[in-house]
Amino acid sequence: MGIIIPRCLSRERSEKNRSSQGPLWLLSQSNFQTVQTRGSRDAMGSGTCAGLLGGGSPAGEAACAGPVLPPAGAPVHQRRDRERNGASGLLCPVRPLEGYYLTATPPRRASRLPAACHRYRKNTYLFIYYLIQFCGHSWIFTNMTVRFFSFGEDSMVDTFYAIGLVMRLCQSISLLELLHIYVGIEPNHLFPRFLQLTERIIILFVVITSQEEVQEKYVVCVLFIFWNLLDMVRYTYSMLSVIGISYAVLTWLSQTLWMPIYPLCVLAEAFAIYQSLPYFESFGTYSTKLPFDLSIYFPYVLKIYLMMLFIGMYYTYSHLYSERRDILGVFPFKKKKM
Repeated sequence: MGIIIPRCLSRERSEKNRSSQGPLWLLSQSNFQTVQTRGSRDAMGSGTCAGLLGGGSPAGEAACAGPVLPPAGAPVHQRRDRERNGASGLLCPVRPLEGYYLTATPPRRASRLPAACHRYRKNTYLFIYYLIQFCGHSWIFTNMTVRFFSFGEDSMVDTFYAIGLVMRLCQSISLLELLHIYVGIEPNHLFPRFLQLTERIIILFVVITSQEEVQEKYVVCVLFIFWNLLDMVRYTYSMLSVIGISYAVLTWLSQTLWMPIYPLCVLAEAFAIYQSLPYFESFGTYSTKLPFDLSIYFPYVLKIYLMMLFIGMYYTYSHLYSERRDILGVFPFKKKKM
């Protein structure tokens, strides 16, 4: 459907329309732009036409006849001709294409947060989150290292009493990562990350925290060391990536360190569950009776979870390996010349 531009109105009628209507606004579905259709008598009477879509294209000239109009949204500035010829200008109404219309007053555009500002706030929030996690895990790892060199094997017995509170705080805050992935501010897959966080939450809060006898086991110290090694490297890499800093060594380390340590973490978690079973059986922790002569024997639940733990490890390991291949495949590593 072409644009139909009728002949210009008389000078007196155009003066009345100009004073009452003001500038016309060309509106589309995505944006709006001003089209001032006032010009000098010489320009308006030239007899040529440019369509609102093509700006002088053959299709636009064939679809209309009358005064000259600019391309879509371009204002017509002909004040010099008006002052030279003494013309006050003519107003030519136009009938636009489908999807466009003219109005005398501009509509209100919905206020939107600019993309750059939104990205800045998102990166700032992620940087602060990664920084807090890095500081927490670094403090735990430093504390454990200093205590081990100071007290030897005795420090492994009371590891949970010394750093258990900070460890529980860091693992609780890490649940925000599921929300980050869900709302889209952190590029990652939800289910593999959910499995990793579930493993730690169950082992830390259900198995270790609920049984004081398990807290004194050496496996707790070993498990905390593995967790902190992985998290310190991962949060350092993520924190620098948010601000656009990347190092080849750090990228390779963050995508490779988990390969030997993650299976060791799962084995340590399984061993912690195995050592806690006698205490859950003797004390009856989390074992409850239900109506209709039903009951939940929690050691059976732990045994079922113990089997599921290795199934989840296989799925998570496959996902991490695929992610490592994609990241290291596009990262520009320099190869040494032989």
